[in-house]
Amino acid sequence: MSYFRCYLLNTADKIVSVDSLEAEGDAAAMEMAGQLILSKHAEFAAIEVWDCARCIGKISSAQDKPNLDSILKMT
Repeated sequence: MSYFRCYLLNTADKIVSVDSLEAEGDAAAMEMAGQLILSKHAEFAAIEVWDCARCIGKISSAQDKPNLDSILKMT
């Protein structure tokens, strides 16, 4: 299991909050981040998922939550 940072962004792409999660890998972290923004952080415009200095991906909004195939293409 790895730990990932989730940066929650406003509409200007500025970080307004940070959350963390533990997942088996990149795809699982992105899936969990999608659920996180839907359930806990729906008021934010986007969420970025990071593993140390490596950006795993970004989900633009709860309404535009990509499916797993499109997440894997980002990495």
